[in-house]
Amino acid sequence: MMSQEKIGPARLLFPLFLGLTVLLAGCSVEETAPGMEAALRAQIAYRVYSETFYDDSGVALFEYKITQPEVTIPGQESAADAINRYYERQLEESYALTEGLENARIDQEAAKEGGYEFIAHVYECTPEVYYNDNNRLSVLNIHYVNSGGAHPYVYYSSETFDLLTGERLALTDILGAGDEEVREKVYQTALAQIEAKAGTDDFIYYEDYAVTLQDYYDADNFFLYGSNLVFYYQPYTIAPYAAGLPMFTLDLAEVGLPALDPAAFSTNELARELHRQAGMLIERNRVCFCEIFGLSMLEVDFSEDQALEGTLYPVIDPRFPSYVDLDAFVYSTYIKQEAAALLASGRYWDIKGWLYADLSKDTGMGYYVNWNNYRYAISEITATEATLQINTTADSPAGHEDVAITVKMIKEDGLWLLEKMFY
Repeated sequence: MMSQEKIGPARLLFPLFLGLTVLLAGCSVEETAPGMEAALRAQIAYRVYSETFYDDSGVALFEYKITQPEVTIPGQESAADAINRYYERQLEESYALTEGLENARIDQEAAKEGGYEFIAHVYECTPEVYYNDNNRLSVLNIHYVNSGGAHPYVYYSSETFDLLTGERLALTDILGAGDEEVREKVYQTALAQIEAKAGTDDFIYYEDYAVTLQDYYDADNFFLYGSNLVFYYQPYTIAPYAAGLPMFTLDLAEVGLPALDPAAFSTNELARELHRQAGMLIERNRVCFCEIFGLSMLEVDFSEDQALEGTLYPVIDPRFPSYVDLDAFVYSTYIKQEAAALLASGRYWDIKGWLYADLSKDTGMGYYVNWNNYRYAISEITATEATLQINTTADSPAGHEDVAITVKMIKEDGLWLLEKMFY
């Protein structure tokens, strides 16, 4: 059985990401024997939308970022359209666009009346493709919600599509059985795998797991991964939150579906890793350009007794309490050559470990690029390099224009990093 990674809350990369689209794996039709159906692989794109809402006094109320796959299947345009329409409906019905802002307003009023601090609500949805081959596309979505409770929470959703028709497949379609038979199959599979762990360090389930497996069964909670059909339960339902996403597997051969061959599995894994890193790096680049090295500088303490040499003031941004924090952020965003050049620009100084900003280096400029709704594509992928293509728009006094940005992603010391700062 194929080994699998643990999927848990730590996998959700959080500062808010911005909106865009990613092209990760090429869509191709593999050669097949005469009379056999071609094995389709989708061309995956990720379209991401984000926005922050404020109250009348400028206080942030609600932030969201939604990332969605967008597929192209040459020769199967109607199937691709059906899948893309499905995600369009998901966007329209999402928590972010239906309840998020109103819930934040209600919580803000309650905070005023109750005398406690209001913290802006956040919603984020990030998809990860776990299977893309053999006429099947399977996606796991990670939903992060911070709605004013004791702590944020994470939940998951998933969908599997037939690339020939665009139809979303149910578990009954995959297993070729009725609802009750499928439910019993999932129950017995999960029960056997839990009990096999009894008495070991891997046993992380509540004592009443035999009951909660039935109570919290959801026929939509499955996806394909490598050589497995994966069933999962939401955090808190059958195990503590810290246990991550409880998953149970059934070999695809048992249900008559082909496993990904080693080459296809490696391609899927690299594509998924690149998508995850690209989303994080684009957001980090936005922070670097818009808030640190380009449009503006980090917030400083302007008190006269804090100034050094006339233009040096201590940075008070909580993200960077010391110089080493800024240094680590920049070096985990760009390759060493670019990171060193940015930090040597003279905008920031290491004064006995503290981070100071030289306000004489603060220069403004007109900038109108839309980082709330854009797309990016990853191509020319090797084990150590990939090309990142970003498409967005700009609305300036001169008018509306399309903007295309191309930058390299390079794997340096085991990390995917940007070759340069872009804007």
